[in-house]
Amino acid sequence: LDGDRRDEATRKRIIDSAGNDAVPVLYLPSDQAPEVWIWSCLVRHSNTFAGALRQNSQIFASQLSLLDRTFDSASDSKAEIAKAKIRGLSNSININPTQICREVAFAEAKRASSDIQPLVLDLTQAISTWRNTK
Repeated sequence: LDGDRRDEATRKRIIDSAGNDAVPVLYLPSDQAPEVWIWSCLVRHSNTFAGALRQNSQIFASQLSLLDRTFDSASDSKAEIAKAKIRGLSNSININPTQICREVAFAEAKRASSDIQPLVLDLTQAISTWRNTK
């Protein structure tokens, strides 16, 4: 499983590390860093995530918007900016960044139209194949 690196060298390194070339290499959605995808999901579905994170939806949407405006002129990489936004959100709602990311991943895995569905299907298949070989 890799986040945003889809080149052959990374694929080979993962397979070599697993010690088994039959192990499929699975990728998170998007060709950007996972944090960029997480932030994008938070913004696109702020009402859903406000509820999942037990926040008032209007205040939550305002916090996301404020963080977007705060980092509008940032010159760092998209990944670093998204990480900073998630940390900022974490501080303002007093929820660990890891928990925020888990909530997003869990909700997106359940949403049929999410772009994480190919990963969900591939992972389900990989687990099924692994169980059948044991």
